[in-house]
Amino acid sequence: MSKAAGSTLAGRSATDLAALVRGGEVTAEEVVAQLGGRISLVLDGGPTTGGVASTVVDCTTDEVKVLREGAISASEIRETLAAA
Repeated sequence: MSKAAGSTLAGRSATDLAALVRGGEVTAEEVVAQLGGRISLVLDGGPTTGGVASTVVDCTTDEVKVLREGAISASEIRETLAAA
C-alpha cells in the first residue's frame, strides 16, 4: 500500500479506541462512528480480537525510537537491531 500510495502510511490501531472496546472486539463500523470525519479510510479486516496495543516505532532518523511499547517490547526491537 505504501508503494502504491507513493508515500508512507500512518494508521491508528483500533485497540487505541478504548471507549469502543466491549469484550475485546471492535468493528470497522465502530471505528468510523467514533472517529467521524477525521479519517478518510478504514481497512476492514473483521473485528479485532482485543489484546495489547501496537508498538509504535519512529525510524525517521538514524536513532530508532520506540514511541509506544506494545506487543513487541522495546528490548526485542533493540536486540533485533543489534543483530542486524
